[in-house]
Amino acid sequence: MSNKLLEKIQTEINENKILQTLQEEYPVKELLEFNEFNVGEKLQWNSYYTEQFRLLYIAEKQKLDRIIEKFDQKSGEQYDYYKYKDSRDLTKTEIERYYLPTDKELIKLKRMIKLQETRVSFFEALVESFKSQGFNMRNFLENLKIGG
Repeated sequence: MSNKLLEKIQTEINENKILQTLQEEYPVKELLEFNEFNVGEKLQWNSYYTEQFRLLYIAEKQKLDRIIEKFDQKSGEQYDYYKYKDSRDLTKTEIERYYLPTDKELIKLKRMIKLQETRVSFFEALVESFKSQGFNMRNFLENLKIGG
């Protein structure tokens, strides 16, 4: 099995674990379901939940941005080391292709970026779901008024 395939499988497994943990931590399925008996109450709370999950999305996005900044900083430091302090006179391509991808700290930061991207996507999707839910509930109420 190729190394890239193994990495992809490992990443997907980690993403599934993160999503499962987030779904357990934020059991929103009940919040997103509505019927003719609870649609009014759900509609009243919809903007509150939309805003709360938007704030969580922003917080998680800021964490992602900080990790990316750390990665870029560390990557730059490592590049400078290999380019100017290493005695082997390495080319840009050699550094970027063979040395930076094997740096343990950069690998760790890349993994953190992937996992944080999963968290950001989760909250972004929730915000969109609550926005859609508000629209769907209004349509639902209109159809009930019409008799549909």
